Amino acid sequence: MNEKGFSIIELLICFVLVSIISVSMFQVVLEYQDRQQVEQTKAKILTYKNTLTKKIMDKVIHKGVWSASTSPLNSNIIILSLCQSLDCYESDYVGETVKLEIDKNNANPSIKYYDSDYLPGVKPNEVYELPDGFIIGDGPYLSFDNRDENNKLLLINIPIENENSDFNNEDYSIKIIAPYGNWTHVLR
Repeated sequence: MNEKGFSIIELLICFVLVSIISVSMFQVVLEYQDRQQVEQTKAKILTYKNTLTKKIMDKVIHKGVWSASTSPLNSNIIILSLCQSLDCYESDYVGETVKLEIDKNNANPSIKYYDSDYLPGVKPNEVYELPDGFIIGDGPYLSFDNRDENNKLLLINIPIENENSDFNNEDYSIKIIAPYGNWTHVLR
């Protein structure tokens, strides 16, 4: 260093060092933002999964399922007919219905939840739109496990998938297992 100040070479070296440090910090910040976004998306999809599962299970636990079926016109629509009470005999059926409409539209996949008797044109109570990158897998979404007359189970499985490797370690599928039919009182 001379007595007049810094030389051009010294200033250039300082500028290069500061630039290298800035670029490396920028990379760290970008990686942190990517991780943050992945964690927020995971939290959002798990919240959807847990909220929808809780809504359906609350209805099933308090009412019981008399019957379950898919729409004859669209297998992506699940219809659960609920009982008046858990002692689910045919005379107790009051016609309350829960409907799940699975929209596999690639641009905006969603699950629509209807929480009462529904009519055509009625808006759903809740619409769960999946975050970008998530898709709804292929069905069947509704199946039954009839082990014997005292153990009839309704199985709802809506596979939710993501091709990004950041999401491969967890299962985001919505899975509901519930007793159904006139034997639900045995399982209570």
